[in-house]
Amino acid sequence: MKKERIIIFMSLLLFIAGCNSSEETASSESSEENADTEQADSEEEEVKSDIENETDVDEEEDPSSSGSNTSAYLLSIKLNSLYANGEYEEALELIEEGLLEHPEEAVLYNDKGYILVELGRLDEGIEALEKAIELDETLESAHSNLAYALIDLSEYEEAMDAAQIAIDLNPDAPEQYVAMGNALTMLERDEEALSYFEDALEIDPQADFALYGMGASLLFLDETEESIVYLEEFLKQHPEDVDALDMLVYAYELLEDYEEALNYADEVLEVDDEMHIIYNLDYKGILLTKDGQLDEAEELYEEMLEEHPLDKGIAYYGLAFIDIERGEIEEGLDHLEEAMDEDPSLIDYAVTDPMFEDVLENERFIELVESYEDSFNEL
Repeated sequence: MKKERIIIFMSLLLFIAGCNSSEETASSESSEENADTEQADSEEEEVKSDIENETDVDEEEDPSSSGSNTSAYLLSIKLNSLYANGEYEEALELIEEGLLEHPEEAVLYNDKGYILVELGRLDEGIEALEKAIELDETLESAHSNLAYALIDLSEYEEAMDAAQIAIDLNPDAPEQYVAMGNALTMLERDEEALSYFEDALEIDPQADFALYGMGASLLFLDETEESIVYLEEFLKQHPEDVDALDMLVYAYELLEDYEEALNYADEVLEVDDEMHIIYNLDYKGILLTKDGQLDEAEELYEEMLEEHPLDKGIAYYGLAFIDIERGEIEEGLDHLEEAMDEDPSLIDYAVTDPMFEDVLENERFIELVESYEDSFNEL
C-alpha cells in the first residue's frame, strides 16, 4: 500500500469522523442545558447543534445570548433519534417544517447542512452551513462543520480557515483541532497536522479520530512503531474500521512483522465489503509470499482464479511471483504472460515490482515487456 491510497482512506473518513463523535455526546450534553430551570422560564435557551448533531452549550452561559428559539431547540432534540438511525430524509422534512416557522434560526440551518452533506448533497449542505454562520457568526459548531464539509470537497485551505475560526470561538473542543489536522494531512503537511491532533488529545485523550489522525500522520512520517500505538488505540473504539485495519496491515508489513500483518489482513477480509475483495485477497497473497508461505499463497491465488474469474490477471500475476520466488523462472514467466493476456496494464507493475527483480534482465521477460507495452499503450 502506498501513501496516496491511505490519504484516500482519510478523505473518506473525514466527514464521518466529524459526525460520529458528537452524535454519541449529544444526549449527555443536551441534558446539561436544563441546569437553570427558573432562568429557562424567562429566557430563551442557547442552542448550538453542529454537523455531528452536537449540542455545544455551556451551563453557565446566558441562554438568551444567541437568540435561539426554545421550540427550535426541542425540534433539534427530536432529530437525534433520526440521525442515530440514519433517517436523514425524514429529519430533513422536519427541519424544513421548522424553518417555515423559524426562518432565521441558525441552529436549524446547521442541522440542515449536516443532513444534506450526509445525503451527499455537498453544495447544498455548505450553502446551509454558510447561512447558519450568516445568521449567527458565533455558532462555533457551524464553522467546524463547514470545515469537515470543505475537506470532503477537497477544498483544504478553505477548510483550514473555517477550522481556525471554530478553534478561536471554542478552544476547548477537540473536533475543530481534528478538522484542522485532517486538512493539513490532506495537504501532506503531516508535521503540522501532528500538533493539532496532539492538541485534540490533550483536551480528550480518547478522542477517536485524533487517535486515527495521529496514527496516520506518524505512518506517513515513517514513525511506524509509534503510529501503530495510536491506530491500535483507535481500534479499541472502532474494532471494525477497515481503513485503520488496512493501515495496520501496511505498518506491520513495513516492520516485516508478517505474522501481525496477516492477522490484520484477515480482519480486513472479515469486515470489508465485496468491492475491495480482490485488493484484499491480493494483499494477503503478497504478505504470505513475503513471509515464505508460498504454498498458502499459491492456494489463495488458485482460489481467486475459480471464485473471481473476472480478475484472473491479478491471480496469474500473484502466481508468477510465487514461481519466481521458488526459482521456477519459466513457470513464473508463463503465469506472467497469462496475466498480461488478461490485463496488459499489469506490465507497468511488473517492470517496477521488487518481486520481479531477479528476472529484469531475463531475455524472455524483456520480450514480454516490449510486446505488452505496445498493447498497453494502445488502450
